[in-house]
Amino acid sequence: VLFLVLFMFPKCIPITVWVSAILVPLTLGGGGVFLFFLSSDYEEDQSGVHSEFKALAVKVLSFATWAIAGIFFIVLFILRQKINLAISITKAAVRAVREVRLCITFPFLQLVSFLFLFIAMVLYSALLATTGVMTTQTDAVFNNEVEFTAQEFTSFGHYRFWFMMLVFLLTSAFIIT
Repeated sequence: VLFLVLFMFPKCIPITVWVSAILVPLTLGGGGVFLFFLSSDYEEDQSGVHSEFKALAVKVLSFATWAIAGIFFIVLFILRQKINLAISITKAAVRAVREVRLCITFPFLQLVSFLFLFIAMVLYSALLATTGVMTTQTDAVFNNEVEFTAQEFTSFGHYRFWFMMLVFLLTSAFIIT
């Protein structure tokens, strides 16, 4: 869906790129805040579940997460011109792709054909699952006899399953490429 939005509205490309680039260090910083407050809870815990080492390790991990977020901000600041250049190249690519309509429709044709194949394979798997014979078996688990129901298939059923998987993998690879 984002591909279509960016394709139809190329003005959204810089906003999308910069928001996603800024959200990564902000998410890391938020994780660092969570870990910092978690370490405080571990330090105040008197139940003995969390050791002092665990509280210290979580606090060090929070500082490390903040450091990684800071490094990411610095890298974003240093690479801001190259990111803007990549955004401009992407806008030019959107204009070029608009001229060739097959580039737009072909991924959807792939998706529809893959969905048809997937639905057919699910139906065939359900049909294949009904060919087994239900048997009641017993087994010893921790010196207790346990009775359970198992579904047994013939060797021909196993071969049909593996053939179906081979057809699915080869056909899906053909559709995707």
